[in-house]
Amino acid sequence: METTTYIKTIKAQDLNQQQQICELLGITEMEYCQNQYNKGLAYAKAQVDGDVFGYAILERSKSFWAYWKNEFAKREAHFLNTFSSYDYEFLLNEYDFIHSAAGIKSSKPVEYLEKEIAYLWHQVWREERSHA
Repeated sequence: METTTYIKTIKAQDLNQQQQICELLGITEMEYCQNQYNKGLAYAKAQVDGDVFGYAILERSKSFWAYWKNEFAKREAHFLNTFSSYDYEFLLNEYDFIHSAAGIKSSKPVEYLEKEIAYLWHQVWREERSHA
């Protein structure tokens, strides 16, 4: 009997969510992935508040992209559980907001968000030092 690892289970859930979102919004897998990437870059930019060096660090960081992929998946689950029966225009607008830096900021207590970002930066700097 083959056991499914936790990571394989999560990856399967993420893929299932991705397929549901593509169907619900009428987008291709490529459009979905491009949107996820663009939203990640926008989130990175919002986190550094105009700091070009900080943005470049986040943009190439495996830790940042792992964080973003996880954050994106949580938002996908919330979206599917909450908004799947609304009209198309509302869905598009809500989907865009939920995945934006402003949407993330509005959905979490400030203290939690600050701790989360501090931990992310800790991971990013550890990663940077290991490449130096």
